[in-house]
Amino acid sequence: MLNKLHLWEIIKNGHKSLYHEIDGHKGSVLQKIIIFDFVPIVISIGLYFLTDFQTKLPEFSSDILSGLSIFSGLLFSLIIVIVDKAKARKATLLGSQNEEEKNYLSKYLLYSEQLVTQISLSIIYAFLVILLLILSLIRLENLNIPSELITIISSIGILLITYFSIQFFFLILLIISGMYSIFINDIDS
Repeated sequence: MLNKLHLWEIIKNGHKSLYHEIDGHKGSVLQKIIIFDFVPIVISIGLYFLTDFQTKLPEFSSDILSGLSIFSGLLFSLIIVIVDKAKARKATLLGSQNEEEKNYLSKYLLYSEQLVTQISLSIIYAFLVILLLILSLIRLENLNIPSELITIISSIGILLITYFSIQFFFLILLIISGMYSIFINDIDS
């Protein structure tokens, strides 16, 4: 059953796609680590210590869930649009004899594949945040757990929610810029 979900493959390929530029060349690993890993950690820790997010989480949960649900639905439909455009371009690629056009279309298909993996990764992050929000509603006080451990578990939960929410936000920005490139390219050609 779990092998049918392909979650690990989506996460692995999604992170791998963050290393590559539009033209398929490998980008800076350090830049990816700083932007997609380090910055969300720093922002999450900063938000944890500079805000009263832990007490406000129950109030914000429904807003966060609504936003994630809307974006996830849009992202699902965006995958369909990208796949349809890629199929149409692939049909053009198969019939083309022009080498320059073949190179352009193969880069387009590669970039479309990267966008689909990034969209899939962002949907997984959205589901993960939703799961963490649901788990944050569990009353640990009723489980006869020491209060120090409850504080640690709650803190880790808040940090994970903000970390994956920020990564989701960064992925959305990356996807929007990718879709902008594809749509502008379609309009120009």
